Amino acid sequence: MTGWDTVARADGLEVRRGPGQGPVLVAAHGIEDSWGIWRDLAEHLSGYRVYALQLPWHGGNSYAWRADGSPGEWLRRALELVPERPAALVGHSFGANAVLEFLARCDGDPGVGAAVLAAPFYRPAGFPVSPAIRLRSEGALRKVIRQGVTLALGPRAARIDPEIIAAMTQKASDRAVVGGLPVFHREFEASGRLDLSGIKVPTLVLAGVDDESLTPMRATALDRAMPAATVRLRGVYGHFCHVTQARELAGEADVFLRRILSAPPVTATATEPASVPVSDYAPAPESPHAPEFAAAPALAPAPECVPDPICAPASDFEEEGTVTKLLDGAPTTYVGMPRYEGANIRTWIGFKHFMYLAEEAVLEYFRERGVGARDMYHRYGLGLEIVDSSVQLPATLFVDDRVYATVVSATPKPDQGAPFTITLTVERGGEAVTVLKGKLRVALVAVKDGSGTEPVPAMLAPFVVPEVAALANAKSASLPIAPGQEVADVLVPEGSGAHLWSWRAPYYYCHFSDRLQHSAYVRTLEEVVDRFLHDRGLAIGKLLEERAWIPVVSRARVQVLSDIFMEETVHTVFTVEDVIKDTVYTARMDCYVRRGESLELAATATIMHGYAISRGEEAGTVALFDEDVKAALLGGQA
Repeated sequence: MTGWDTVARADGLEVRRGPGQGPVLVAAHGIEDSWGIWRDLAEHLSGYRVYALQLPWHGGNSYAWRADGSPGEWLRRALELVPERPAALVGHSFGANAVLEFLARCDGDPGVGAAVLAAPFYRPAGFPVSPAIRLRSEGALRKVIRQGVTLALGPRAARIDPEIIAAMTQKASDRAVVGGLPVFHREFEASGRLDLSGIKVPTLVLAGVDDESLTPMRATALDRAMPAATVRLRGVYGHFCHVTQARELAGEADVFLRRILSAPPVTATATEPASVPVSDYAPAPESPHAPEFAAAPALAPAPECVPDPICAPASDFEEEGTVTKLLDGAPTTYVGMPRYEGANIRTWIGFKHFMYLAEEAVLEYFRERGVGARDMYHRYGLGLEIVDSSVQLPATLFVDDRVYATVVSATPKPDQGAPFTITLTVERGGEAVTVLKGKLRVALVAVKDGSGTEPVPAMLAPFVVPEVAALANAKSASLPIAPGQEVADVLVPEGSGAHLWSWRAPYYYCHFSDRLQHSAYVRTLEEVVDRFLHDRGLAIGKLLEERAWIPVVSRARVQVLSDIFMEETVHTVFTVEDVIKDTVYTARMDCYVRRGESLELAATATIMHGYAISRGEEAGTVALFDEDVKAALLGGQA
């Protein structure tokens, strides 16, 4: 790299000096990375002399270095090789944590006047490193590896087959997970035991709001634990913000450093973005009127892993071909937020938006393996369809919550689609709370328009079907319509207690110009419940006004059995099956379509529904059904 000179080497450590002049900055890279990652940021810090360290956790290392010292100790040894006294330290992710450890454990003067940390990870005291943390960490690690591979490829990434990039990612991930993840977990756990309150060095901490290395709740905890720190989360920053947002980060760092170090003004290449305190991103407190639910263990972020351009050139990976196994057992993580549309009663989010988030997380699983829904449609003529989703909702979700999803493949059964398990959590009240546990199955349905231009890859072939009804467990059924009978006579005969709603399948409920999609049935389940309750004199608005009852869904399942096509009439039947302990009712939804002189069952769903009291002395408790409510649910009017 032009302009970078090697000035020292010892014990596997290396010091490179950049071409700039001014106050000295010493930079520590992240795990599986290298000194070269700092060149973009250094170009935007033209008023400084940057020394970039090559540390033992560089790309391709064996992790044997950990037996000879902690990251902070190795950083101290590397600083002894720097020929000038540093004005400030700069660190990214694992390297940022090495800086934190160095500052926290330094006896006396640390020899620096300031620090700038990008995307550190931090475990507030009391966060256990549980199996759930480890699983989520692995998923986040794999996501960051994918980002790092793309960065290493540069402009070439746009010209390489996504499946090849996925194979490159898989190779890098497998090695890093085996060697690097245990080391990361050790340092992540140790971060919560550091006494950060004693650090006197002014420190600027920068991270992205959706970067799992430092979630908003953990950023708030770090801000409180370290009085010398200024913690800022930015919507535009990603995990590799020192590369992808180098100009913006350099601007913030320059303003901070000039203020702290009283450095002479320089011609900055960027201006500091408007300051947004970390508290603006802290999760809102849970409503005191919300029902109480059990919380899950906190989930940790994962370290970064960039293929070291020195140790592992990207071209080496291109010989690996493509991903060979779709259901590989490796977790995928996804960060999302519920749609504003779902905040119908106060700021609580309705159940269908939980299921939408689960759907988005499964789509991310396919993207990470190089076979996103768009590519499968255009390249292979396949439509990705969720054909079965079963969820438990143990806690509430609020508007503006950041939701952290973990998706893992399960063991498939022949001709039953690709199965997945999924967990959604939010960070609230100092801990991670599980808001959804679910199982989903995906089928790859051959589309009618023949859009595919390439053969279907072997890893997808076991999950391809000509239609949803071809799945082995799609147990559809048909009901005959006798001469003179109407649809209602067959589906809701007198005394059935069932509710019938018939509607046309509009194009905006469909997929691939053709058939109803999974989310259409989720919407239908929500609407038919509302229609049923209104018909029985238990309208949501009425119960909210008269009894302060708000609807609560604790379980739901939607299963697609066969295809319903655009513009067909869908006959939806809703039946309450049982009332349990006077607090919840269970119900079933069946969707039929008429074809000839029979009604074909195309989808079925179940739901467990109750109410919570939202105001008054009993606010936050579960509502009890009286006899009138039970009678209305089971067939009469309230």
